[in-house]
Amino acid sequence: MIQKAEARQTYLSLRKTVPQERRKEAAEAIRKQILARYNGMILSYWSFGTELDLTSLNQILASEKRLLLPGIQSGQMLPYLVKEPATQLHHYRARILEPDPAQCQVVETRRIDVILVPGLAFDRERYRLGYGEGWYDRFLAQGTGIHSVGVGFTEQLSASLLPRDPWDRPVQELLLT
Repeated sequence: MIQKAEARQTYLSLRKTVPQERRKEAAEAIRKQILARYNGMILSYWSFGTELDLTSLNQILASEKRLLLPGIQSGQMLPYLVKEPATQLHHYRARILEPDPAQCQVVETRRIDVILVPGLAFDRERYRLGYGEGWYDRFLAQGTGIHSVGVGFTEQLSASLLPRDPWDRPVQELLLT
């Protein structure tokens, strides 16, 4: 089995090859499916690089006051209600936009309907390969009962099982287009 660092490089390179038109189609398909299936608060993510772009979905959720985005505070991932992404997100860590804690309130996890989980790759047992910081695995390990959905491109589905560690947590569902 390949190691995680090697797998990360492989799947990051693969994700970069997804054509722009496919990216737009996939983002639109995910947006439609998520909006049709979930009416409550959605813990989404603000995409960067070659991740599935959820900007359109996030803007709709923000206008409906049900967009939650993760922020890292005191060593843990917290869900923040974001109403105005254009003004309430800032680069707190090197590459990822996060909610400004001075402008956004933390929401209790029991109010979250679903969490959308990004990844570099996913396997048939619904394990994901992330960037190696473990934020989503620790959040999912809290046993909150929140429905978790791994989202991405079909190209991110691994034909074989991904390398995993004892602390890795699978998502409950994959939504890959």
